[in-house]
Amino acid sequence: MLLIDTTRVRTEAGLVARTFQNNIGVLAPGIDKKAGFIAAPVTIGDLHVTLVTTHLEADLGPGSSPLVSRLWAAQVAEIAGVLGSTPRAIVLGDLNDVTGSPMDQVLRGAGFTDA
Repeated sequence: MLLIDTTRVRTEAGLVARTFQNNIGVLAPGIDKKAGFIAAPVTIGDLHVTLVTTHLEADLGPGSSPLVSRLWAAQVAEIAGVLGSTPRAIVLGDLNDVTGSPMDQVLRGAGFTDA
């Protein structure tokens, strides 16, 4: 979910709301674990920017770190792919990772800096 104050922020054409192609998937019968993101082009005053909100997959417990680390990197690569050469973008959400991780490297490789 991405909440905006429409008295100060105007949404533009091109909103993307998508489930990640890379997800945990079926955990048990009837339980299909999926995460995704929203990328919304907006105008704030005279500034045009794309806001992205996401919650990457949660840690799956002891021993899941290598798998989840690769999954997070794949998920943010999907976001970076959608953003392409967007001139101004802010990615925010629960990214669940640390500086230097594969996910962090993908985002930094796409031109992002941790604020």
